[in-house]
Amino acid sequence: MTAWGTVSRAGLEMPDTGLAPPPEPGQAPPAAGQALATGNSDARAPKTGQATQPGTGHAPSLGTSDALAPETGHAIPPETGQAHLPRATQASSLRTAQELPPRTSQTPEPGHAIFTLPNVISFARLCVVPLAIWLVLHQRFAAAFACFVAAGISDAIDGWLARRRGGTALGAVLDPLADKALMIGMFVTLAATAQLPDWLAILVVFRDMVIVGGVALLWITSHPVAIRPLRISKLNTGLQIGLVALVLGLNALGLGLPSLRWAAVILVTASTLASGAAYVVRTARPA
Repeated sequence: MTAWGTVSRAGLEMPDTGLAPPPEPGQAPPAAGQALATGNSDARAPKTGQATQPGTGHAPSLGTSDALAPETGHAIPPETGQAHLPRATQASSLRTAQELPPRTSQTPEPGHAIFTLPNVISFARLCVVPLAIWLVLHQRFAAAFACFVAAGISDAIDGWLARRRGGTALGAVLDPLADKALMIGMFVTLAATAQLPDWLAILVVFRDMVIVGGVALLWITSHPVAIRPLRISKLNTGLQIGLVALVLGLNALGLGLPSLRWAAVILVTASTLASGAAYVVRTARPA
């Protein structure tokens, strides 16, 4: 029997060295994380620093939400097993996230978009103008009439889409540009082929030049004005479209009907003069 065993049997207390006594002969060594049943209830579980349960040597079982992460002392969140960040770190992260500027999308705003469906339709209508002029010059009135009708339908479609989805800055310029290019091109070409009076083509072009040139001149001289379509102007546009469609359709069908043509010419002449004068008077009127 060893001296240690003799002291233990004598009931003397062993010094508190923090070390477990060696096993007696024939006794299995204690398992890792277990303390000898010596009545010492203050034995610590390895690496955790938690007291073991008396008589077992095991640290008391804790709920998942009360478990502590080794070496940090922070509570382990449920189901993750990762330690929570300190409150100071969380507050710092929150302030950093609040100070970051908002993300900006690379997509332009609707009012500044370029490749929208109404803009594409308006550009396609503008590209039809040279084709329609060429067809009229070569006396292919049926094909020219089809192009003109298709352009009118596309104008109605892109206008409806722009009102439904919202217009763009480019569309506000491209749509009237395509319309004016088609109308002026048709009037000039039909006059050049003796299908319309040449003076009517000159009057139509001159009216548009006065309106557009006058607005540009006032803008350059720091007198910008807002031009809004008048009722007489809308009526004039409708009569001009009707006259071009009438002439192209009659020629495509091989019909003359000169009286009908002259009646349409007179109506367009009167509306063109009235709309041009209305714009001039409205612009010159003091606010």
